[in-house]
Amino acid sequence: MAASPDDIVIRLLDVSEAGHVVDAITAAYGETYDVPWAYDTAEIRRRMAHGQLISAAAFTSGGDLLSHVALTRHGHDDHVVHAGQAVTLAAARGHHVFTRVFAHLAEWTAARRIFGIYAEATAAHPYSQQASLDLGSPKLAHLLPLMKAAGFSEVFLGIENPDPAALARMNKKQNLKVGIAETVTSIQQAGIEVMAGFIFGSDEDTIETADAIAAFATEVAIPTAMTGMLTPIPYTPLAERLRAEGRLREAEFSGNNTNDVVQFVPRRMTAGEMQRGYYGMLERLFSPGAMYRRSSALIDRLEPHIFHGGATRGADIRAALRSLWRQGVTGGARRDYFRLLWKGASRDAARFRAAGRFAAQMARRLGSPIELVRPALDTAAEPPLSALVERAREAAVRSERERPLGEVDAWARSLRQKVESPAVTPADLQSLYRWSREYFVRQRRLHRFPGAYLVKAFNLAIKGLHYDMAMTGIVRESKTQASAVSTENVRPLR
Repeated sequence: MAASPDDIVIRLLDVSEAGHVVDAITAAYGETYDVPWAYDTAEIRRRMAHGQLISAAAFTSGGDLLSHVALTRHGHDDHVVHAGQAVTLAAARGHHVFTRVFAHLAEWTAARRIFGIYAEATAAHPYSQQASLDLGSPKLAHLLPLMKAAGFSEVFLGIENPDPAALARMNKKQNLKVGIAETVTSIQQAGIEVMAGFIFGSDEDTIETADAIAAFATEVAIPTAMTGMLTPIPYTPLAERLRAEGRLREAEFSGNNTNDVVQFVPRRMTAGEMQRGYYGMLERLFSPGAMYRRSSALIDRLEPHIFHGGATRGADIRAALRSLWRQGVTGGARRDYFRLLWKGASRDAARFRAAGRFAAQMARRLGSPIELVRPALDTAAEPPLSALVERAREAAVRSERERPLGEVDAWARSLRQKVESPAVTPADLQSLYRWSREYFVRQRRLHRFPGAYLVKAFNLAIKGLHYDMAMTGIVRESKTQASAVSTENVRPLR
């Protein structure tokens, strides 16, 4: 960062500075941010003037923008406000600038008897959000069907460590209440990819923990496994405890969690072992072949939602062509790369054919007076009537978006009861077949080339390329530095 933390100026923006909001959003998101007014300087100025938008920003002493957060309220008497448009530019990351800007706004709200600040779950990427592992608990079991209905395609879980002892030490109590692997599987079976964060270096960890984390991410098919070394952040209980124990390496302590410097003395391994374990974990997780194999396993588990997908953009085609060249022609692990793409394409082809067959079958049933009076017995070649109810429900949710979800659910429950009893009527069957056909028509469209599985395979492969480039750079640079300066003399505590 060009300026030291002490040179940063944090203040509220004036109405005349509305352009800074646009600058911040554009710098971080380009043109992809899903709040149109965030690009409209005049609209931002109007909201500021009416007290509906309160913006705080951090600047260098020279006036360069570093970070921005805004609060939105509807009226001057609102006691709860919404926090959004939160951006930290690349030059300021790792220096806790965002935390200081948000604290500045929190002080502003406290002085005005504003009792709460919330952030909308949809943020700027409405189908990818962070969740707790409580999502797998019985008390929250009702949320997964609702998330599927809402169209969630990805969720981020703070798993941190598969070892219960390490989780207890971190005070991650919610992670101890559920089976982590089972929770991940149940979310994936709802058609939602699980991304996860892992931390290596807690007091319970040994160098073998790094291998355990990599093995767990592989076992449960998590391609996006964000891994980092434990970093004591300034002024946190962790940092203060390590300082009190004499374990904070003051010369290395910066609170920067974006590098690989061991900033404290580990308890059950040396600093050098911790660093080597971290490098090994990165290589096990993000070497091209490993990433492709986890992605392939994920595709086996996912059932794409019928409204995902759409027209292929030119940018998508260019990205796929670049991937084919860089990963399929000049890259490593080419066999695993093409196996991943083949799995996506072949699963699309199979689903495309099956959906077409079932859509035609539903059309025949609709046109058959006999089927509407006495439905044919279920066979292995076709979905049973009870299974068709869930497909009909999903099609109704997607097609009648203005219809309340509760009303659709009540209709589906009633329909299920009827088709499972002798009291089913021709009108009930006609409704079931009509909506089931709509489901299969949409599913066939979803898997038409390039289908949802192939697109997912390409996206995961390209993500793997980015990870490989970043992690390879980290490991190569760190190994070069390690050859000049050894940390082996820092022994673990006994």
